Amino acid sequence: MNRDVGENNLNAQHSFDAYCKKIIINQAKDIWRSEKYRREKFRLFSDMSVHELEYALAELPEEYTKFIVYGYEVLIRENLLVEAIERLDGKKQKIILLYYFVGFRDGEIARLLKLSRSAVQNHRAEATKRLAKHLRESDEGKRNDVIGDN
Repeated sequence: MNRDVGENNLNAQHSFDAYCKKIIINQAKDIWRSEKYRREKFRLFSDMSVHELEYALAELPEEYTKFIVYGYEVLIRENLLVEAIERLDGKKQKIILLYYFVGFRDGEIARLLKLSRSAVQNHRAEATKRLAKHLRESDEGKRNDVIGDN
């Protein structure tokens, strides 16, 4: 009988070890994916050529609309996108700016806004749908204007 208990404890220990290893591996993969995404989407100034730096810095700040969210300055050049973001209520606007422009994750935004992570995900999904709808409607309006001019 003691032998069965010992084997059960050993099996439980092996199962727990395997579970812990799986969590660590998955966490490492998540970190790796996140870093890969950041490397693909962002470039350091030190990696840019002189020509690229001059071009990037030559753009006038007046061409951008500035949003300040939790101390982060977000500059957006596209007027249509600015208009769509401005139509969102304050909470959804903050979530969109923090997630897509500052690069925060849902958990970080949830802590900042004192919301649950799922609430942040729901607000972001709804806001994204509203932005897409606004941009789609604006695009259709432009196409109708062009067709009407002919």
